[in-house]
Amino acid sequence: MCLGKPGGLVALLRGAQELLGGPPPVMGADAKRAAIMGAAPEEAGILLFGTHGVIPETKEISYLVEPALVLSPSQSDPEEDGLLLASQVAALRLDNSWLAILAACRTGTPSGTDVSDGLTGLALGFTAAGTDALLVTQWSIYPGAAREVVLTMLQRMAADSELTLSAALDDAMRAHMETHPDTIEWAGFTILGDGTVTMPPL
Repeated sequence: MCLGKPGGLVALLRGAQELLGGPPPVMGADAKRAAIMGAAPEEAGILLFGTHGVIPETKEISYLVEPALVLSPSQSDPEEDGLLLASQVAALRLDNSWLAILAACRTGTPSGTDVSDGLTGLALGFTAAGTDALLVTQWSIYPGAAREVVLTMLQRMAADSELTLSAALDDAMRAHMETHPDTIEWAGFTILGDGTVTMPPL
């Protein structure tokens, strides 16, 4: 399942859906928190978020008290503020998810603010929800780099059922490095959790 605000990552969301199948990407005004709280994410093997990540320390959102992914707010429901908090992720049931890709800024950055059950950070929220492995970022990412690295990684895993997530990411980053030597573009991607997972048959 692909979900996120369109922005520069629309090509990533659509490219992943074309490669992997599944429902069309949930984007724009439809990319609300309710979309991730429904039944479809609980059944998905891969969750791909192409959006913006925020942590309290950056003070981008004055009232934020824990890490979050930025989705779309509702114009009619004040409770739907467009933020998917780490504690809300932790409460989900994502046992079928073998991989969550958080293609957003600073999704792997630790936060000094504790959330429910002592968790900190978006990554631990997904781990608590049952996801086996996560692809996260340590700093702000370039949309073009995110598209190329993530799609190349997924393409190589789809083509080789024995290729592990870690090996596929390494291949994708090396390929991107050949034409984009600036490490700030691609080196922020990292895997948390089980890097030995392989892609089930499509």
